[in-house]
Amino acid sequence: MWLFLIACVLYSYRTIAATVPVLVNGDFEQGTDPWRANTLQGTSAAGILSGEYPAPDSTVYAYVGDRTPDHKSAEGSVFQVFTVPANAGKARLHFQLNVVTLEPAGAGVDAFSVNFRSYPQDKLIKQLLSLSDSDRGDNQDRAYKEYQAVFDLGPYRNQQIILQFYAITDGDRATIFRVDNVMLEVDLVTPPESGELEVGLVNQNETSAPVSDNLDSPRFRLYFADDSYRTRDDENPTVFRDLPPGDYLVEGHHTGTFLGEEFWG
Repeated sequence: MWLFLIACVLYSYRTIAATVPVLVNGDFEQGTDPWRANTLQGTSAAGILSGEYPAPDSTVYAYVGDRTPDHKSAEGSVFQVFTVPANAGKARLHFQLNVVTLEPAGAGVDAFSVNFRSYPQDKLIKQLLSLSDSDRGDNQDRAYKEYQAVFDLGPYRNQQIILQFYAITDGDRATIFRVDNVMLEVDLVTPPESGELEVGLVNQNETSAPVSDNLDSPRFRLYFADDSYRTRDDENPTVFRDLPPGDYLVEGHHTGTFLGEEFWG
């Protein structure tokens, strides 16, 4: 199957207009709200505490897992619900983590994860990080380590999402995961300018190029000026290859831009 270039290409990158924080009370210094602690199994498997073992220059922290050496078989989470901005792009999560465990080195049996979940459905969207007692570092109280993760929130604009810190431990030896100084920043992106290309595959020389139905080809997402998006993937096997960044009039209906870094697969 072939599609041909029928108009000029207008190159214009989607730009970042601003970066904004979307969490409230990320350092826990204002108390528990709007964070929530949920014990799913065991005793006090999650919570927000003051004065014991926060990060340096902090007085309050959250924890999941075994609060004391006598606590075992814990399952719990600390989470906050936030609203994704209407013109959100990529989100950048930063936080500090202190892992203290009685497990032997390399055991890896007590698990910790950071997740985006849908709200109110509470379905997993993306596991951002997966760690365990093996990531103990110095294995000392207040020995916090920096972690970060990046995820595209474009498909979830105007929706509410749960940021969740979750742990589950076994019944043998205790492990606590302490979390502090959480920051989630989201890029606000400007919409693309109008394009002048009907749906098709374009190469840098503005000549005709094939549309491939080869599922091994890279997949991509087109973002439109109205902030909607369309994805070509295995469920729709028409896959464009070698598409340069630029703005396009897609199927005669929407003006959209493809960003080169959105390639995957």
